[in-house]
Amino acid sequence: MKLGSWEMERHEHQFESIVGHDILKKLAKRFVESGTLPNAMILHGPSGLGKKSFAYALAKFINCTGERGLLACECPACRKIAHQTYIDLMLLKPEGPARTIRIEKIRELQDSALITPVEGKKKIVLGFDVERMSLGAANSILKILEEPPRHLITILTTNNLHNLLPTIRSRCMLLRFSPLPVKELKEWLVMSHKISEKSAEMAAVLSEGHPGPALDIARGELQKRRENMAQELEMLEKHGFAAIFRVAHGIATGSKDLATAMSDLLVWYRDLLVLRLVPENKDLLINRDMAESLTKIADRYTPQGLYDSCRSLLERQFLTQRIVPTNLALLVILNDIGMFLKKS
Repeated sequence: MKLGSWEMERHEHQFESIVGHDILKKLAKRFVESGTLPNAMILHGPSGLGKKSFAYALAKFINCTGERGLLACECPACRKIAHQTYIDLMLLKPEGPARTIRIEKIRELQDSALITPVEGKKKIVLGFDVERMSLGAANSILKILEEPPRHLITILTTNNLHNLLPTIRSRCMLLRFSPLPVKELKEWLVMSHKISEKSAEMAAVLSEGHPGPALDIARGELQKRRENMAQELEMLEKHGFAAIFRVAHGIATGSKDLATAMSDLLVWYRDLLVLRLVPENKDLLINRDMAESLTKIADRYTPQGLYDSCRSLLERQFLTQRIVPTNLALLVILNDIGMFLKKS
């Protein structure tokens, strides 16, 4: 596996292959090397910043017996964690139709956590998207966090820290992940992924400093989503409410999740608003490569209608943290936008 490969999975990463977050990497290494690593940590911040990759890299660094933090390390611990066959690694993640972490999984974890490590120095729990724990599961995991065995390290990740119980937050060290500077992200795309400077700059800007989405953009996935969304919104403009079910389904199918769909819609209507307010300053656009077609669309609507559409999308961001079908949420959102734009 080469450094910078697009095909690298989260569990294959080492600290060397993770872009940015240098302070957090230095801090984690210092804790491990000095023997002062906290028993429980929460890696928090927006989606797409590499929290899960960091969690796997830290798990390897803790139990590594070879070249710590380097992608070339082939020690048994790093190799087995990369292949997800490490006995002393336990995973918690949302499952089932409801995409939740249920109390049954926490009870299984409690039993396993008491057993001393078989292969490594520490037994490690990696819990992903833990804001999706049921209330029973959240209360149950507190027992592990309050009185952890000395051999256990718990590393949790969340996109929304404030959706966790305060009692969970207070028992963990918090490591905040922030978006990368556009310049740093651009350089990484150019150097590690051989992306052209122009494409790398566009991906860095559009992703707002998020490495995961930046790679998707560089691979052309954003372009496909934008084209699909533009076609669906044109159909909504032409046929009105009669097409809203079809359009909501089309946008939902073209997006990975509700958060992605809402982000794409917000950028779209934000750019239209910019063109209505300062049409001469196209450098303010995010979708700069679509300036010509966006200008024609923007002329159909008033600034107030576009402003209200953007405001509605921002006010409904809370839906991305709820367990709600993407189709249903988009039906509500598109209906609101349609009413605002109709007043234009």
